[in-house]
Amino acid sequence: MKDFGGKNITFGILGCGTMGGILFRVIRKAFPDNRVLLYDKNSKKGFILSKKSKLACVSENIHELIKKSTILILAVKPQDFLKIEKVVAEKNKLIVSIMAGVSIKSIARKFKTKKIIRAMPNMASGFSSGVTGWTSTKYVSEKEKDIIKDVFNLMGASYYFASENKINDVTAVSGSGPAYFLYTIICFIKSAIKLGFSKKEALNLVKDTFKGSYVLANKVGFSVKNLENLIKQVSSKGGTTEVALKFFKKKKFEKIWEQSVMSAFKRAVELSKKYN
Repeated sequence: MKDFGGKNITFGILGCGTMGGILFRVIRKAFPDNRVLLYDKNSKKGFILSKKSKLACVSENIHELIKKSTILILAVKPQDFLKIEKVVAEKNKLIVSIMAGVSIKSIARKFKTKKIIRAMPNMASGFSSGVTGWTSTKYVSEKEKDIIKDVFNLMGASYYFASENKINDVTAVSGSGPAYFLYTIICFIKSAIKLGFSKKEALNLVKDTFKGSYVLANKVGFSVKNLENLIKQVSSKGGTTEVALKFFKKKKFEKIWEQSVMSAFKRAVELSKKYN
């Protein structure tokens, strides 16, 4: 078992659904010599994951999971979290939550501990291409932050924020973000089909267009100025691209996008109030 600052770390994962499974795989990769304890109200999910590692086992109940884990990861749905009875965790136990809308204050009230990290990963984390925004209380040590950062970085990019308020912002941008882009792709595909392309042709054209656009943007460097310059290079005066872009502006596409993201943010705030 790996040793961190004189401590043997045992990870505990509460909730073995999609994100719990992703975290389990990442932890095994980052810390292959450490024990991982699992618990889910659907015991079958925990047993399926436990078979993937000799150092993983299923706890009989939540109390055992909390007692035996050094770092407890909360990967349950917010509504399931509310059903958990208050549990007094050890003073030095670190709790990491990836639950949407559940505040640090609410977690501290439930577990009677001050060492808490709250994070918001997204669905691409399972392919090491995700984005995780996270924050922590002042009681979490730098070494503990480094351990959790190693886990988040294996899921993709991670960004630390000093203020917990930023987590709702992250939820609206990168948490929900993949769905925005996927929806845009679907709209693009449907438009191509209406032009007369077969479904397969439309899928391939749009897929490779998005892929190439990302390569272009990545090559020049991601900044609004650089992206605007790229658009100018593609847009010939009086040409097809210019006409399409003018139509976007006429329909206030930028405003629609802004309002959509803002509505997601407002919903994140509403959920925070609901679950706290």
